Amino acid sequence: MFALDGCKIKSNASKEYSGTFAELKKKKEKIEKTLKVLMEKHEKNDTKKQTILDYKVKIKKYNNKIKMIKDFLKNNEPKMGKRGREIKSNITDNESVKIQTSHGMIQGYNGQALVDEKNQIIVAAEAYGTGPEQEVFDPMIENAKENLKSIKGSGASLLGKVVIADTGYSIEDNIKKAHDEKINAYIPD
Repeated sequence: MFALDGCKIKSNASKEYSGTFAELKKKKEKIEKTLKVLMEKHEKNDTKKQTILDYKVKIKKYNNKIKMIKDFLKNNEPKMGKRGREIKSNITDNESVKIQTSHGMIQGYNGQALVDEKNQIIVAAEAYGTGPEQEVFDPMIENAKENLKSIKGSGASLLGKVVIADTGYSIEDNIKKAHDEKINAYIPD
């Protein structure tokens, strides 16, 4: 028997820099407007030394943000989802996604492991840049098949074995995948 489950893993990426390309362009425009206002204030308060230093630091920070967004938009293409619609990109870690957890929204990954009950060995593990577990059943089964195939002379396989997973994996495509692979899957709906 094999058990499949996952956990949400926080990435070292800022949620602030996630969005569709249109949202990121709006964010850049908003920062540019803020910078313009800041520059106007700086010109009015040009005589105070401490104020000049404060403004220079803020101006540099906003210019860096604008450059970071511009560079990302110029050098990347929008990410498309399975339904043909654009999904959110992240400037600091474009493979990570916004994921809802029991502790709120995080920018991160969906970490998955398929474990052999008898030997207590992880036969497949991967971190996916997708929120729903439904989407990772197929690649996890394929990953496990490749790993088990590489064990020379063991005859290890998922064929006819029991795979259990929680309701997060319950969609028709996953049940069909298990059927086609001749895996005895227990996935509650």
